[in-house]
Amino acid sequence: MPVAATEADNPRASFYRLFFALAAAYNVAFAAWAIAWPRGFFDLFAMDAPRYPAIWRCLGMVVGVYGLGCAYAALRLDRAHPFIALGLLGKTLGPIGWVATVHGGE
Repeated sequence: MPVAATEADNPRASFYRLFFALAAAYNVAFAAWAIAWPRGFFDLFAMDAPRYPAIWRCLGMVVGVYGLGCAYAALRLDRAHPFIALGLLGKTLGPIGWVATVHGGE
């Protein structure tokens, strides 16, 4: 895959590629874990397992799709702006939802 000369010389682009490649690996690994062992996360943290493990598997699938977007960003950084924006949105709304849940007493 050809890379533009300005991007190939940019050390920041290399950092972003590495960052997105690591994010892709993490997201795909988490997805595989959540899908294969839906109760594993809850057992690890001594939490009550969800009543419907398929919901956790579905979350794993969504995280895996984020992983594919990160892999695309690592490969085609010049065309990945929509994937990067969606990933940033998801990684921003997730903690906001967690804070709201904790604040609500759950």
